[in-house]
Amino acid sequence: MTTTAGSTSHSTAREHAVQWFTRVRLGPLSSEEQAQLNAWLASSPLNQQHFQDLQKAWKKLDELPVERLRRLAQAPAVARPKIKSLSWRPVFAALALVAVMGGLWLWPAGPEQSWSVSTAVAQRQELRLPDDSVLLVNARTQINVVYTPKERRVYLESGEILADVRTDADRPFIVETAHASVQVLGTRFNVRKQADRLDVAVDRGRVRLSAGPWWNSQSERLGVGQAAHFSVQQGLGPVQEADVAALTAWQSGRLEFDNEPLGLVLEQLSAYLDEPVRIGDAQLAQLRISGTLSMEKPQEALLILADIAPVQILNVESKGWVINRR
Repeated sequence: MTTTAGSTSHSTAREHAVQWFTRVRLGPLSSEEQAQLNAWLASSPLNQQHFQDLQKAWKKLDELPVERLRRLAQAPAVARPKIKSLSWRPVFAALALVAVMGGLWLWPAGPEQSWSVSTAVAQRQELRLPDDSVLLVNARTQINVVYTPKERRVYLESGEILADVRTDADRPFIVETAHASVQVLGTRFNVRKQADRLDVAVDRGRVRLSAGPWWNSQSERLGVGQAAHFSVQQGLGPVQEADVAALTAWQSGRLEFDNEPLGLVLEQLSAYLDEPVRIGDAQLAQLRISGTLSMEKPQEALLILADIAPVQILNVESKGWVINRR
């Protein structure tokens, strides 16, 4: 696992957000620019968060008296960030005004701590945070953790985490992905991000799962022993009772599944395999199977699937593992 302290990715996302937001304020975007903006927003929850923060701060301008705005307009300008990938010449004076107005800072005031964490194939890691909250990070997982005086936020780029969160009524704990977020005050819950699907299960406490774009967000509350999922195609599914112990068995090196689609099982198992796994027959992905696999020897676990499902498993040179119907 690699863990990097600092705020490089966090600061870069901020700078790009300022660039994009300023370009939007300058006038209508071309179809090409709009596509670039949409792609940038979709590429990371960090980008979405900072862009939304700018929108909220901009709205605050309407609440200030005219005379105060005039005084603030004379404040020292914020230095323009240098970003090689963007060549616009936006008007930063307005955004500088947003940043300094009346003590309302665009970004959270006070000390900030951040970490970038990435686990390798078949690697699990425990990350203990400054407030004694603990993140168990599954294999092939990438997260960015940002702590400010106002909130604790984990950006789950890919993979799976099990969070044991210490209660702090003044600083909510939020796990965010590209399309959804989970907010808690004190609980233990599991979040798994696979392709365009997000699964959340609660072991202790309560969480609120919100999904979809901020202008049309859906939300559900989950309690102990409950789970829900979100997918881009189907939206937010209903809250259901779940075997949370089975869903979190990966922390002990096991993969437990009960009547689960083969495609989801293989996607979880692939985090422990050096070679890619591909399903030859797309319909096989929906085949329901049940069982328990040990992650200590993931290749053997993969081959065991042939004993519990009507499939054959081949290792093809240059293609990795291929699953076909038997």
